[in-house]
Amino acid sequence: MQLFLDTTVNGAHRGTVRFELRRDVLWVHAAELKRLGFNLSTSEAEMLRIDSLASMTVDFDASTQTIRLTAPIASLSLPTTVLAANEPVSAVAASGGSGVLLNYDFYVMQAAGTAPALSAFTEARAFSGDAVLSQTSLSRVPLDADGRGAQHRRLDTTWSRSFQAEAVTLRVGDILTGSLPWTRTTRLGGVQLARNFALQPYRPTAPLPSYLGSAVLPSALELYVNGARQHMSQVPAGPFRLDGLPSLNASGSAQVVLTDVLGRTSAMTFPLYDVGKLLAEGLTDWSIEAGVVRQNYGLRSSDYGKDLVFSGIWRRGLTPSFTIEAHAEGTQALRMAGMGGVLQAGPLGLISGSLSHSQHAGQSGTQATVAYSWMHDGLSASMSTSHVSRDFRDAASLHGASHARSTARATIGYGAPGIGNLSASMVHLHGREQDKSRLASFNWLLPLGRSLSMSIGVARDLSRRDGRSVSLNLSWDLDATRGINLGVHREGNRTYASADARSSEPSDGGWSWRMAASSGGQDAGRAEIGHAGPYGRLSAGIGAVGKQNEGFLSASGSLLYMDGEVFASRRLDNSFAVVSTDGLAGVPVMLENRLVGKTDAHGKLLVAPLNSYQKNLLGIDPMQLPAAVRVDRTQVHAVPPDRGGAMVRFALPAPRAALVVLVDESASPLPAGTEVRRDGSADPLVVGYDGELYIEGLQPAGNGLTADTPGGPCRATFALPPSAPGIPRVGPLRCAGASAQS
Repeated sequence: MQLFLDTTVNGAHRGTVRFELRRDVLWVHAAELKRLGFNLSTSEAEMLRIDSLASMTVDFDASTQTIRLTAPIASLSLPTTVLAANEPVSAVAASGGSGVLLNYDFYVMQAAGTAPALSAFTEARAFSGDAVLSQTSLSRVPLDADGRGAQHRRLDTTWSRSFQAEAVTLRVGDILTGSLPWTRTTRLGGVQLARNFALQPYRPTAPLPSYLGSAVLPSALELYVNGARQHMSQVPAGPFRLDGLPSLNASGSAQVVLTDVLGRTSAMTFPLYDVGKLLAEGLTDWSIEAGVVRQNYGLRSSDYGKDLVFSGIWRRGLTPSFTIEAHAEGTQALRMAGMGGVLQAGPLGLISGSLSHSQHAGQSGTQATVAYSWMHDGLSASMSTSHVSRDFRDAASLHGASHARSTARATIGYGAPGIGNLSASMVHLHGREQDKSRLASFNWLLPLGRSLSMSIGVARDLSRRDGRSVSLNLSWDLDATRGINLGVHREGNRTYASADARSSEPSDGGWSWRMAASSGGQDAGRAEIGHAGPYGRLSAGIGAVGKQNEGFLSASGSLLYMDGEVFASRRLDNSFAVVSTDGLAGVPVMLENRLVGKTDAHGKLLVAPLNSYQKNLLGIDPMQLPAAVRVDRTQVHAVPPDRGGAMVRFALPAPRAALVVLVDESASPLPAGTEVRRDGSADPLVVGYDGELYIEGLQPAGNGLTADTPGGPCRATFALPPSAPGIPRVGPLRCAGASAQS
């Protein structure tokens, strides 16, 4: 007997399949089983007993003509289901306004018996769109009678222009050369063109791990990272791949939990590694610079060398587990180049290394570095070493910053609940003109509860007979802003003790204070109080070291000119936005649904800080607006450029509305339901109770109305009251031609 059965394989419906029933046994063509995904080596024309297949579970229901087959995943060829743990987010185009700002930090200090002195750090910045011109400077002015000895030092002057779509930034002026872990940064006065992934913050730059698995039956999949659920989805029977697992900056673990349709649960735990040193496959990072070396930075305003320096770095992710690196720099007398790479060797850890070669003044030199790190289940180990030959040179070494001959470092650590974090390290340093030094240290951080922790540190300088130190610290966090620290430190034959109590201001501003005292060498103490408000931060304090007393005052903040108005605020080190509400004052403004302030008398508010090149949700509360205001939108995403400001406008036009009361010739209100037409409009309006009629879009004068009353049409004209707050009430307004109604 031939049967056409509704077939399900491992919980997935596969449609109707033809079977044959022979003496109460089901048979099926091999071709049908192959179509269902079974791995078979037999001929497609061959008939097979369904119960002869190894490890097959068959559930045949003759009354409903259905059959459910359950087989091991290894005997099936099913497509791989690809899931994304994190959906990719495309870059959002930034929209920046124009303006200028001044960041300032003023510090006045006076020691006993001396004249007070003012120190100031300032940053002047002008911005327009993605272009920024900034200059930083440091000044010191004695506040005595003659004011002699005043000093002013220019630090950095730089113009930059970012190209977000290409993720590239151009800088002209004082710059820092690009660097790799095995190269050194040099200050130049010149020009730089570099890849800048910060312009596209939603773009993943590191290779994202994947998890491969299989489900025998349709299942719910949950991904947990360090105990927190990160993803949940449904998977059919068969193999699956979960892409885009998060990268961690430290050791961690992930757990995938499968719960099938029968309620059975299985879990698999695996480690996640720090892949921040790797680039995603096919991704390239680079930087090129040209200029002259900046000398005596912070001591002289304009001290530049004469030799032109060229420098560049290049990185590319060749595979998800290997990134190649290169660096080159040169001057008229120097040539230096090197190659390196970073390899993720699976569970074996992360391996990196480099080899560089230089030529200078007829001498050749080399630099070699090797580094290794490994993490698993709270246990971590890392080692690094570098060796520089006597004649190796780079651009920095030509201006006094010499290399150490050799360095080596080894660290091992372990962390677990109840034990805390333990680490031990050994450091070796051989300077170019110094004796060798070796330092061994051990540190233990032990939580003693939710708010109390203890740390112990032991250090031994192996190159000195008396180079020993031991420290013990207790830290007690009373709440999110207040805490107490107590410490004892023993070094050589001297013991030091310290105590520190603090209360930091909340993130939205407020009061802060700190008191500290120490003893051992010279007794010292310090007390200060500060307040962070919407217009800046002020602090004052006193201190003593031995018999020397001093006092200080400090102030920091920012002045911004944007959209025709000056704003005072705390320091604007990052991005910000100016919100405008069409001149309407007192409008509540929210950042990520959190109230941050109200618009001023000009209908504007400065909102800071914001995340550059990211969506920052700004909104207004329509429930707090006057009734006559029409709202076109209540939320908008501001995407400011780096160190610049976005202009966000909420159009809140007053609709020129009025509540008009219409009466007939006998001063009785027009009946409810009477249709009224405005001059120039075909859409009728309807009179409500007591002759009241709400009308929008009115003119200051000459507003004409025609009402269709039971006694015939009537006319009325009126003007809006001047400067009427809210929705004005006009009338009672006589509708001429309307007779009295009984």
